[in-house]
Amino acid sequence: MAAIWLLGRAGDVRLGLSIFAWSAAQSFNLIWYLHGIEKIRLGSALDFGSKLAAMIAIILTVKRPAQLQLVFTWQTVAAVLALLISVRIAYKGNRVSLPTIAGIRNVLRLGWSFFLQRSSSQIYSSGNIVILERLASSVEVGLFSGPDRIVRGAGSLLTPLLYSAYPRISHLAAVSPARGANVAAVTIAVTAAIGALESLVLYHFAPFVVHIALGKGFEGAVPIMAILAFVPFLRSITTAVALQGMLPFGYEHRLAFIYGSTSAAGLILATFAAAKWGAVGTAWIAVAIEASIVIAQVLVLRGARTNPLRSLFSDETLSFAEFGLRRLIGKAK
Repeated sequence: MAAIWLLGRAGDVRLGLSIFAWSAAQSFNLIWYLHGIEKIRLGSALDFGSKLAAMIAIILTVKRPAQLQLVFTWQTVAAVLALLISVRIAYKGNRVSLPTIAGIRNVLRLGWSFFLQRSSSQIYSSGNIVILERLASSVEVGLFSGPDRIVRGAGSLLTPLLYSAYPRISHLAAVSPARGANVAAVTIAVTAAIGALESLVLYHFAPFVVHIALGKGFEGAVPIMAILAFVPFLRSITTAVALQGMLPFGYEHRLAFIYGSTSAAGLILATFAAAKWGAVGTAWIAVAIEASIVIAQVLVLRGARTNPLRSLFSDETLSFAEFGLRRLIGKAK
């Protein structure tokens, strides 16, 4: 913000302040607390509701490019409302206490690896577009960014499933690691199956998806969409293994190393690919990085005592899956 204030124009400063306000409101979000105490429906409804309200407000009020700042203003308003509601719920059964130096140090010690893992994946995803902007034409940027957003949106559909299972698996990992691995195996298998279905649909219907989502003039994005269609399947595995098979069982440091190293390698490789092959090369690098994360996770968990990947076809896991299917069929009837 200081750099924007000193070096930017007046419009840049106002836009920067709007983006900063939105980021601050999101960073104080307490929906993670609702997930942690297993109020999954309430947390997901609050998260989805605030984003839906912001989207509706943007569609109704933003009509021209000059109103870009209003986009972030509405998102800030929605994030603040979600924050106020979640704060009221969180402190309803807890007393307010000021943080201590020792407490802050302990939280940073416990959370730095998870922060590195999340931030690395976000920086890499956004970094591809920034690299294309610097090394390729604006046409290449548009051809890549459209399918990239579609693929990321498809992947986000799995988030409620993964976050709803995470607290339960974390609890089981502490009291019964073997059973926790069985539950994690089922969750990973279900998530991977849904991700595979998403990838098949995006690949097979790439021309239709591009036409509906991006409109006329984006026919050149169809090959990019076909390449990036592999990402939802690969990302469903990496995210599920990270949240269900590694973090609950104490592999957060290794997970942070995997994401940090692959993201750095991805940015370097994307730089060369963008300069030589444009959007197509960047898309293939994105797929390759997701695949390398899967391979690295498998190698880390290969010798683990509570390996959910090894428990995938165990009798306990199959029995648990059968029990869950019977429950679902019973509720459907």
